[in-house]
Amino acid sequence: MPRLLDLPPDITTQIFGYFERKVDIHSSGPAQRQWDGLVTLQACRLTCRGLNELVSGMLCPVFRGSLDKTSMERIKGLSRNPLIAEGMRAVEINLAFRPVSIATSLATYCKSVTEKVDEFRRSCHYDTEFQEYEDEDLSDAAVNHRALLAAEDRLFLIRESFWQCVEPGACRTADVSCQLLLRDCFARYALRQQDEEEIVNDGSFVNTIATAMARFKHSAYLTFVDEADIYPRSDAVTVAYDNDLLARHMLQPHDWLSAETKIEQATLLPARLLVEFPIACARLGVPLQGLDIGCFPLKTLFTSLIPSDSTRDRPTIWSELSGACRELKTFQIGRRGMHCTPYREQRISPENCDIINGYLGTTCSSPELESVYISMCPFRVCGSRKDSPDLLYQAGSFLRLLNSSSLTRIEILNVEVSGSDLESMISTLPRYRMRHIRLCDITVNEGGFADTVEILRSIKEDSKSCDIDLSTLYGGEFGPSRGFDGSSSLFDDEDGDAFCDRLEEHMHPPLLRLTTALHGALDRIRVPKDVEEIPKIIESQPTSLGTVTLRYNQETEGLAKLVAIAKAETLVG
Repeated sequence: MPRLLDLPPDITTQIFGYFERKVDIHSSGPAQRQWDGLVTLQACRLTCRGLNELVSGMLCPVFRGSLDKTSMERIKGLSRNPLIAEGMRAVEINLAFRPVSIATSLATYCKSVTEKVDEFRRSCHYDTEFQEYEDEDLSDAAVNHRALLAAEDRLFLIRESFWQCVEPGACRTADVSCQLLLRDCFARYALRQQDEEEIVNDGSFVNTIATAMARFKHSAYLTFVDEADIYPRSDAVTVAYDNDLLARHMLQPHDWLSAETKIEQATLLPARLLVEFPIACARLGVPLQGLDIGCFPLKTLFTSLIPSDSTRDRPTIWSELSGACRELKTFQIGRRGMHCTPYREQRISPENCDIINGYLGTTCSSPELESVYISMCPFRVCGSRKDSPDLLYQAGSFLRLLNSSSLTRIEILNVEVSGSDLESMISTLPRYRMRHIRLCDITVNEGGFADTVEILRSIKEDSKSCDIDLSTLYGGEFGPSRGFDGSSSLFDDEDGDAFCDRLEEHMHPPLLRLTTALHGALDRIRVPKDVEEIPKIIESQPTSLGTVTLRYNQETEGLAKLVAIAKAETLVG
């Protein structure tokens, strides 16, 4: 009778080698999906009963679903298999959706899909611009060039045919098959939108997935994203001649930011799930290990977080959400997704800020919290003119609630806060447990950084393995933010080019970041008196673990003032 050991060495190596792979449930983007490895696992399950029991838990460590009934059935079936459910540790929900305003108007739908067609047309034009080939040229480049030109013409015909369907007589040419495709996709799009609205409003989507998570052996990590792209990405030539692939793009849902900026929407339908999911998990006794918010209302539809049919008032909802997040160990917002900042000429209104602060304050108030990452970049003021002020989100109200005694890592980015609130937050950190503190793009609107740096210095003394990173600081000792004007904050163009030339000569990686490392307990530093001294100083610094980094974001005088006030010893050359 053949045994497992009788298999060829390359097969057994592939089978058992997979068990050494690590799956990062905190970074579960398309690049992390090992489809070849899944095929190997599926083959392992069929080998014998022992391997079936061993590898079944590795089949689906991260469940990825979308806002549809298919995902509900998939997770229901997977969680009912005890061997597979034993290995499930994270759930990633893609909350890209189909707006009702598009699903109820053929003209609006046509405008939406022609924008996608135009994107492919522009890619063809970009790849063929400034290139010419003779007709008799049969080189690969010439053949590809002619294929792109033909695809561009075909996509133009598709676009014109779509508009002819909506506005008869508006275009000279039309393809009947393209018009049939438009009407068919519109009908299918409307059906999918109705399904989304049904499973959100009746609560079946939340309850089904939360019930499945209750069958997991381990506490789950919950991630929300709004990715609307198709992977692998399609090339324009294939889309132009493949109606099935074109239909896939025409049926794709929208991310939240495009729904807020390009489409007239009264509400973001799935936004309420950011509140309802944790509450449903708590109601079913599902402990949440972590929460990763990769999508959030960014323009005006912040009230969509509160269920419109709810009979509870807002304080009650925040109280329920706070109770549901009592066991959170990891919280992240802005790390995945939310990288695009919409144009915003003035600060978010106080009413909407109350909603944002209420949500973040409740989710960050867990006494078990060990790791926090908060980036408020998408909420800053970002005008359409390049000289518009760059005002960050005022985050003091929810940062005061970060008082977990279990914290080991904290990263706060792109916020405006008072010096006293920043000092208060840093002073409550459990100094002997901290391993990483990062403050990036912080503007102090009152007071300064001196007291905060003094506390960080003492934390460094108490916890030698704690890495502290301060970068892009404004206000107080560093002076006001200059905003973005397209120029360097250190040099004019001529001096900047000369300095870059000197950096290339040194070929020292830290020089490219214009940083100086403050090693040990921040008690030894040489403050440069001139920018030209930076390369010499960086090279003279010893190498050690647990560094504190201050990046030069403005003139070196600001750094000198901060270090002096922090009572760091200045070494003279």
